[in-house]
Amino acid sequence: MSPVSRSRSRPTLHARPARTRSAVREALCLSLLVLLAMASSSRAATRSAGAPAAAVVAFVMVDRFADGAPNLADVVHGHPRRFQGGDLVGLRDKLPYLAKLGVTHVWITPVAAQTDGLVGAGDDATAAYHGYWPRDLQGVDPHFGDAAALSAFVDAARAHGIGVVLDVVINHLGYGAADPDRLVRDPCGDDDQTRCLFGLPDLRTEDPRVRAVVVERTVAWARDFGLAGFRLDALKHVGPDVARDIGKGARAMSSSGIGPGFFIVGEHWGAAPGDPAVRAIVDDGAADAVLDFSLAGLARDWVTGRLRSAALAHHLVRRDAALRDGPPMLGFLDSHDVTTWAYAVGDRAPLGAPLLLFDRAIPVVTWGTEVGRRGGAGDPDNRAFMPWDDVARAEVSPGHPLHLWRGLVRLRRAHDVVRDGALSVVAHDADDARAADGAAGDAGFVVLQRRAAGRRAVVAVARGRRLVHVQAVGARARIVDVVKSPGGDARIDDGRLVLDAPGDCFVAVVIDEKGPT
Repeated sequence: MSPVSRSRSRPTLHARPARTRSAVREALCLSLLVLLAMASSSRAATRSAGAPAAAVVAFVMVDRFADGAPNLADVVHGHPRRFQGGDLVGLRDKLPYLAKLGVTHVWITPVAAQTDGLVGAGDDATAAYHGYWPRDLQGVDPHFGDAAALSAFVDAARAHGIGVVLDVVINHLGYGAADPDRLVRDPCGDDDQTRCLFGLPDLRTEDPRVRAVVVERTVAWARDFGLAGFRLDALKHVGPDVARDIGKGARAMSSSGIGPGFFIVGEHWGAAPGDPAVRAIVDDGAADAVLDFSLAGLARDWVTGRLRSAALAHHLVRRDAALRDGPPMLGFLDSHDVTTWAYAVGDRAPLGAPLLLFDRAIPVVTWGTEVGRRGGAGDPDNRAFMPWDDVARAEVSPGHPLHLWRGLVRLRRAHDVVRDGALSVVAHDADDARAADGAAGDAGFVVLQRRAAGRRAVVAVARGRRLVHVQAVGARARIVDVVKSPGGDARIDDGRLVLDAPGDCFVAVVIDEKGPT
């Protein structure tokens, strides 16, 4: 690999690495240095304490968030399959917005140098705007910026109290990527680790030489930019030793200093709480946490009336127990790979916020979900640009769901009981029947409660009907925090907690059961 340049007193990844045998030899030497650094540290020092329990993560596709710098010639604003101009400068400019949302981390899509031009033909011809078709495993793509822009963004994020989690591709290269170092397998295999995912050139990570190059080039992102973590793409298709070596190397060499330590989130498609594969990934040291793909479907089906409240209650209690006793997971309502939340549930989109933020999984808020970004059912429509005009309107509209999202994020971060108290479902509509046509027209409600250390967090979510929930509380109990939809109410009257939630609304409270001392 060619010598690295320096920016902001830190070494940064060179824009385009040399493609020579000497580059591979240097990568192997640097990988040896990584291993020596790990060996010099204790096991506890090189193993993360896991994803921070109090984290709230914003997920942003760089090209679809904010345009802050001059665009390249191939940017086509509004085209769903082209670069639309989002970049690292724009991300940095919008950090005050993310800070106001209350997130502790921002997970960004890959920024490595991407395949040039378009892939496919006709209306399906697609640019690598999403970041998952790297031509190199390093070097910032000019559509997103450069090493200095990434460094400035990470530094500015840290100044706002936000750690940056970078999505990295370790399974494959982009379509048509050059391979002078012979890192790619030929022919493709037929199992999870050797097949060419979506026809992409698959990296032979079972080969020690290739693995060393992949590990070193990935660790370099953490070393050079002071990241707070990685999200490992397509972890299901890469051997656990690759991810484990990346994690050890990153923790040994990262200078992030944000949170309890560098942490890694693995994407294992379809994973859910209680899955043996999730336990194996974390126990093997391949990741500290895994993305949870199950909460989105549960929340969507209940909000749209396709799932009975009794069934939702059953699933929520089971998943909470699995999360309490199992490895950490990150839950979400939508992402760049599934249907956009607002598109799926329509006007009831705000009801997803309490289901996500009262869940034990670390919540991920995908860009624009908090303001109702409509998007679509799948790629590329679910990757629509952040609707900043809607944000501007929301800021001057006190009843807008954006303020409810901010309130619930604040509630979760301020009160441990909201995220890790013992969960119970204290009420739901037992007679809730599935709509005959599966449409979102029937009514229902669910009341969730968490308790811990003399505190009680209660959220009442009403779908299609007004809900007045009443439960007994102690004589000294008092409400210490509340977030409520417009028209909602929460009070304590004569030893009773009363939550009044109009249809398609929610009320969330935190109660100190011991009262003033």
